[in-house]
Amino acid sequence: MFTTLAWQLGASIPETLPYIELALKTERLLHTKSIDIQFDRLVVKVFENLLHDNPGLRPEKSLVIIDGVDECATEQHQKLFLKLIADALARTSIPLRFLICSRPEPHITETFDTDMKSVSCAVVIDEEFRLDNDIRRYLEDELFRIFTRRHVSPLPSDSDIQRLVSKASSQFIYASTVIRFIDDDGCNPREQLDIILNLHPVNSSSPYAHLDQLYIQILSQQSDIRFLREIFVLVIALAHPHLKFICRRRRISKEELWQKLGKMHSLLQISDEDIMTYHRSLNDLFRDKKRSGKYHIHPLRIALLRLPKIMKEEVYDLVYGLLLPARVLMTPLFVIPGIFYANRLARTGGTSVGDFIDFICLYPL
Repeated sequence: MFTTLAWQLGASIPETLPYIELALKTERLLHTKSIDIQFDRLVVKVFENLLHDNPGLRPEKSLVIIDGVDECATEQHQKLFLKLIADALARTSIPLRFLICSRPEPHITETFDTDMKSVSCAVVIDEEFRLDNDIRRYLEDELFRIFTRRHVSPLPSDSDIQRLVSKASSQFIYASTVIRFIDDDGCNPREQLDIILNLHPVNSSSPYAHLDQLYIQILSQQSDIRFLREIFVLVIALAHPHLKFICRRRRISKEELWQKLGKMHSLLQISDEDIMTYHRSLNDLFRDKKRSGKYHIHPLRIALLRLPKIMKEEVYDLVYGLLLPARVLMTPLFVIPGIFYANRLARTGGTSVGDFIDFICLYPL
């Protein structure tokens, strides 16, 4: 994280470059250390040493723009990241200003209201910033590009674009997802646009209603719901898992994986190496059963998958050794009712017996 920031600082403030290089040479494995150590060595100490060696130097304050904090790593790391910046600005004289952009998640809002209160000023992006105008311009430009390149006519009308702007509810991720959905080379752009225009959410009072329905519409293009959940568990838990790891875990070829995810390119950024979601809002959808319905992913599956492998093995060995006798005796009390319960949920689209058994096999106790 901070190695990237450090090199950008070196490019913008050349005087810092020798100190950054020295820090990396001194600690060869610095990039593997915790983020508080990285921030201290590559940012705080760099400027402290620079200003100490050059007492007459008065560098202008540079602006560091950090976008999408709510999409970086875990909530714990997000809070620590913000606290590190707050402490550095309060205790040191580093010539930096930070523009931090994020959705107002509770833990981030709390951090700004407490640890960062004395060094920050919050700016709420609302109607005053006229986001709808930017979204409209983006949709107009992108739809014109798609329709003219594919020789599709007529072009989307002003009323079509206005309906999309209204559905976006000032969320740029909605507009960008719409464009990726319409720009699918295997589909007719006009038909794709009509699908979106004809979507009508059941719970329109939710600020995410239209975005959620767009996500569900895209997910519904893959009939294998269990496969989708298994893939998204890996993507959400591991952030950007390698394709080889996913293929090995699912026991399918890379070509088969690409084929099964063929209609998910508007939700997933798929490279030759790894996979990641375009926006945190999709991860939130999967975690919320009311929003995701049959696509719901239990948070426990994500949490367990995030445990370091060695920790999982140690915990498994310890618990297995302590609870083996009880496990043998009590398994029927949990597994048999669990299978009946899963079977009942399967009839309502919640889960399946296979999911339940797979969960037990994947995370045994």
